[in-house]
Amino acid sequence: MRNVELTRLRKLLKKISSLLIVTHNNPDPDALGSAFALSVLAKNLKVRSNIFYGGFISRPENKRMVALLKIRPLLKKRVQSRDYQAVAFVDCQAAGRNHPLPEYEGAIEIDHHPRIRRRKGLISIVESGVGATATLLFEILMKMKVPISSPVATGLFYGIKTDTDNLSRGTTNRDIEAYSHLFSTIDKRKLALIEHPERSRYYYSLLMKGLKKGRIVSSFAYTRLKDITSPTILPELADLFINIKGVNLSLVLGEKDGIVHFSIRSREKTYNAGELAQALTPTGEAGGHEEMGGGRIRASEPGKIIAKLKKVAGIRGEERPLLSKI
Repeated sequence: MRNVELTRLRKLLKKISSLLIVTHNNPDPDALGSAFALSVLAKNLKVRSNIFYGGFISRPENKRMVALLKIRPLLKKRVQSRDYQAVAFVDCQAAGRNHPLPEYEGAIEIDHHPRIRRRKGLISIVESGVGATATLLFEILMKMKVPISSPVATGLFYGIKTDTDNLSRGTTNRDIEAYSHLFSTIDKRKLALIEHPERSRYYYSLLMKGLKKGRIVSSFAYTRLKDITSPTILPELADLFINIKGVNLSLVLGEKDGIVHFSIRSREKTYNAGELAQALTPTGEAGGHEEMGGGRIRASEPGKIIAKLKKVAGIRGEERPLLSKI
């Protein structure tokens, strides 16, 4: 992380009185924890802030996270960017389209995904060499000597934990250092409550439907769900599928209000999940990194998405049901 960018960040925050913090659509724990940490940095410098996102926060763990860590008062579903003196993009990038202000000229971006393109004048802390954006926010708070409270530490810790799959995926020494440092400050009781929420029967019915409808071709497993109420089940199913023996690539599709949402997981370096996600979306409403990707496509035929992924990834072979009699 370049000190010049940190200096520019501090100078900007000292000049303004309000900041809009934008996350990617359907924010995950890394986005939520990172945005929360940036809001605390802003507050430390007497800057009012809110967190703005598109889509939903409906995964049970994430709902508990925003409630227990008291992130909810900061969240906004509808805002006017002109009401804020600056806009910061967190866990996404200004030039991307997987957030509610696509192509908006922001002032700050902090992200760990591969860089899309750099804009002149933007304070840009984009480092794809770390496993989570929460790691970058931890480093920023430490370097700026901002006290890290128990709620902020818990949010950052959980963000790193989920995005690196408990330090087993895309992890660097910087992630490990942040994870270890934060562990002594987190609220372990609240973390346990966040990680083990109650789930509805509808959740389990979708899980069962996804598994029953699952198909496998060579080392590629996929499933498709129609008329879902929320796309939050998709990444969980994608995680389940990628852990099936012999599977190296998984895709889960879900249709809601004329939009196809999808999640991709990859186990082999021959498949880059983020690049595959971008290849599926002509509008660019996708993102990710080597082992995780996702996005959404408007008014598209799900069957064509599956066929396109097979073609791009070079998947060939006989298709068969994922579940078979033992």
